[in-house]
Amino acid sequence: MFCLTLTRWNLKVWKLPAGGSTPFVSAGNRGRSRQRMRKFQIAVEPGNVQRGRTTSNLYRTSSDNFTNCVCDTFRTMNELEDISGHIGDRISSLQRMVDLSVVELPRNKMKKLGQELFTLERLLEEFEKCVGRQREQLKHLKEFEASFQKDLKDVNHLKDNIPAHMAKKKGPANGSEPVMKQSEAADVQPAQMENVKKTNKSFIREMDFITMPEFESIPQYMKGRVSYDQLNATVQCINTAVTAKYKILHQSVKTLNNRSRKLHQRFKDQETKDTKGQYFVVEDDIREFTQVCVSKEGTVAEYGMLAKDDIDEGEVLFTIPRSALLHQGTTKISALLEKEGSSLESPSGWVPLLLSLLYEYTSSGSHWKPYLSLWTDFKTLDHPMFWSKEERDRLLRGTGIPEAVDKDLANIQREYKDVVLPFIAKHPDLWNPDTHTLDLYTQLVAFVMAYSFQEPQEEDDDEEDEEDEEQQEAPNPPMMVPMADMLNHVSNHNANLEFTPDSLKMVCVRPIRKGEEVFNTYGQMANWQLLHMYGFVEPYQSNSNDTADIPIGNLYEIATQGSQSDLDRQLLEEQWEMACEILQEKAAFVFGKQGCLTDTELHTVLKVISMSGKEFSEFKDNEGWEEDEEDDEKISLAFSNEGLPGLKASWKGLIRETARLTVRSYRDGGEGEKMEDVDVDRALIEDEAALAALSSRQQRALQVRFGQKSILYRLMELTTS
Repeated sequence: MFCLTLTRWNLKVWKLPAGGSTPFVSAGNRGRSRQRMRKFQIAVEPGNVQRGRTTSNLYRTSSDNFTNCVCDTFRTMNELEDISGHIGDRISSLQRMVDLSVVELPRNKMKKLGQELFTLERLLEEFEKCVGRQREQLKHLKEFEASFQKDLKDVNHLKDNIPAHMAKKKGPANGSEPVMKQSEAADVQPAQMENVKKTNKSFIREMDFITMPEFESIPQYMKGRVSYDQLNATVQCINTAVTAKYKILHQSVKTLNNRSRKLHQRFKDQETKDTKGQYFVVEDDIREFTQVCVSKEGTVAEYGMLAKDDIDEGEVLFTIPRSALLHQGTTKISALLEKEGSSLESPSGWVPLLLSLLYEYTSSGSHWKPYLSLWTDFKTLDHPMFWSKEERDRLLRGTGIPEAVDKDLANIQREYKDVVLPFIAKHPDLWNPDTHTLDLYTQLVAFVMAYSFQEPQEEDDDEEDEEDEEQQEAPNPPMMVPMADMLNHVSNHNANLEFTPDSLKMVCVRPIRKGEEVFNTYGQMANWQLLHMYGFVEPYQSNSNDTADIPIGNLYEIATQGSQSDLDRQLLEEQWEMACEILQEKAAFVFGKQGCLTDTELHTVLKVISMSGKEFSEFKDNEGWEEDEEDDEKISLAFSNEGLPGLKASWKGLIRETARLTVRSYRDGGEGEKMEDVDVDRALIEDEAALAALSSRQQRALQVRFGQKSILYRLMELTTS
């Protein structure tokens, strides 16, 4: 057997001994590193040699492995593909040239083979140079990527921290263009002069916003009276009035409508010899050009906000700087509240804000005095918590409000006694138990319930697992938002409060016509929730979010009435215990005007308590249902107003009788209620004279009761076979 050893510099052929071992072959150029050598050995059996055929599989495998290795290593470098292919062609050429009779290789073929090897070496050297250049380029690209990421981080930081107001480019001092030199004026053509004249007429001088260095230069005793954001909000308000005023003055009187003509004449009459040629506004101008105004007339409550002109969707009605928000971080005692925050923790999370209100409301020198003076004694608050217990139970029986109020009052008393009172006693220089009483604290709780806002949590796009859902972050603490709390609520609102890093903005969400009231939304609130937390209700036909609760215990009571034996009752008790574990302390099933809002929970309970003994045993053994159970969408459809008539007859019977039992809870003695009672309530609500004869509390209670009973009676109709 013979052996051919191929290195990067020479080729030597050896005859192998009978044992088949390969002798060591030294490189022709011994000065070069062995690590750069590439060896290919060919072992050929004499009996298998055939002239004119290619070399053995061993050589072919080695050369192919070399080519594949190179291609795999640099497959991402497109510019090296041609070199790699060329090397493969050269190796294939070597394979074709080697004569299988290696012992009798002709001289001319040896010379040709040497040339091929020399060319291959040059290609390999070029290959290494290209690899080096690519590595250097890759290094530069990584440095560029790191620089780009740093710049991107800086840009995002700038985007998130752009000042609410930035200094404008300085304009002409008197509203005219800069005066040209005489030599420049000589070159101006008539058409250019006409353009300059038009520019002068349309230019409206505005006040520059206050910069932070300018604000910092204000004396300290004055700086505490007004914030940076408040100053620039005033500047913005003035600029709005200036722009609107001089747009009218710059127009021809003939092109103006009657209202604008009157304004034009009024603005002309305001000018004096001292103000002529100057841009100025007066207080009436600022009032004239605001889009909205607070009014006691034309609103659904004692006061509200009206549109003074047509307002388009997307327009910002007003902006409240975050420095104008009243919360535990903006009160004068914020440092103390932060320092001792651990001692102020409570289930409600409201104690820091309530302590702030206790201090600011009773402090004669409070920075928030102008705002809090709008509520002189909080007697205008008429939440059910301020009704007598007898009146609550009589007017609101069955609605769930009396129970909720009793729980609120107990929690307020406990919080005041256990958390607030000890803290007040530690700081007698700030609070006095004789002044900051439980009654005042309760009134402030109602004030926060009715007028505060909570900033929503930032939504996480990533799907959370069950453990993350159980450990959700606590909601943001409430805060008082002046101006925004002037707006009334309806379910079909036309404005919404948006939160930004620097301010809060009231944005129009659908067109508002001149004279219409601007309504905010407090959320999807049923009438019983509105009365409980805010002290008012919507008319029953207007509140699309109205709901009625069916206590879970009512369903159990109806289900036990169908048990005919002790064995059945025992099975039902086990099933009910299992269902309650699944519900995790849910107190009621909630029905709205379009169907059940807690459809998954109701479906689960009905399915569990309707099982046979065998099915329930299998259910317990399997620790629940199989994965191919009905999806949420199908369940929601089944328990909607459209799907309820198609439920199993046994399920419809349970729902119908449970709703009937719930309706009975609105009666004093618990007697069965007739359908005509709802018609009587409807007639009373629709009779304006009869409704006006009722007290305010009676009217609100009637709206809550009638709305809930209407939903329950509708449910009974849909589940009647």
